[in-house]
Amino acid sequence: MKESLSAIDGSARLLNLEKQKRIFLINAFTAIGAVASFVFGSSSLFGGMLVLGTVLICAGFVGCANLVFLAVRKNVAAAANVMGGLIITLSTALMIGGGYQNTGPYWVFPLVSVAMFVNNFRIGLLYAGLFLGFCLYLLFYPDNPLLLTDYSNAASIRFVAALSSILLLCLSVQYSQEQSQKQIRMIHQQLTQAATTDALTSLHNRRYIYDHHIDKDRFLGSIGGGGALLLVDVDHFKRINDDMGHDAGDIVLQVVARHLREAIRDEDIIARWGGEEFLVILPNVTLSKAYQRAEALRQRIEMADITIDGQPCRVTISVGVADIGADDNASNVIKLADERLYRAKKQGRNCVVY
Repeated sequence: MKESLSAIDGSARLLNLEKQKRIFLINAFTAIGAVASFVFGSSSLFGGMLVLGTVLICAGFVGCANLVFLAVRKNVAAAANVMGGLIITLSTALMIGGGYQNTGPYWVFPLVSVAMFVNNFRIGLLYAGLFLGFCLYLLFYPDNPLLLTDYSNAASIRFVAALSSILLLCLSVQYSQEQSQKQIRMIHQQLTQAATTDALTSLHNRRYIYDHHIDKDRFLGSIGGGGALLLVDVDHFKRINDDMGHDAGDIVLQVVARHLREAIRDEDIIARWGGEEFLVILPNVTLSKAYQRAEALRQRIEMADITIDGQPCRVTISVGVADIGADDNASNVIKLADERLYRAKKQGRNCVVY
């Protein structure tokens, strides 16, 4: 169990680190890009290239706004999309205008790489396809009216070849990384389920109750508004193990768990509490109603036709019932149910005490 819990914590930390890394990359690349846009934009404006300068200055302001958006809203995916769209727009402008002395295409390679790495594979594939298609149209369509500069045919061919290689490399890395993250998430989910599920009965276990329904010794959700708690114990379970074997004891626990599961409502919560004990939480019921439900469960188990290796096995349960008040401590409620379960045992077993 300790190894499973350690693995869960480790995989959760790994997923969180991946998210933090993505946030760091977006912040770092956006900040660097915004500063560079302001510097080169100002230089372009002073150099008389009004269109390019204006585009770069606007890109810088959009980058700053994206940083504020990410800090306030914490929406990593949206911030990555904005950044990717901004980069592709800026790269498109550089290709159309050529930049300073036709050096604009040199900046396209690092820019599109950033756009690939800060977004997921599908978004990156979309950006790559659109931008590569636009570059092919821009460079090879005869007398293209959008093109504001001239590129030689040799330069165009080599640029497209280099761009295709970089896009393919970035997409391959991104796809591989996403597959690794997917495997980590799947393993994390499996470990979490294994750590919060009883292997024998397939019911939730004690850890699940404390992880999902109790916080700071208070019941959560619909339970916090009131209800009842049942502690169910299989009578003479040790005798069953001693007389019929531990395999028979396992079968008895599985049968009892199945009957309990079939008898509860969708909103009720059931768990194997430990050994031959089960815990049942009934939200939004009165104590008297909970007693009726517990008595029905007791009768159902008593009347169950259980046969093990061809031999009939009579099984009964004892139940302790405690009321859950809106402000009750969970530990006090569980302790009270346990005390009433003990009283049921003292009264001869096969009964309900509330």
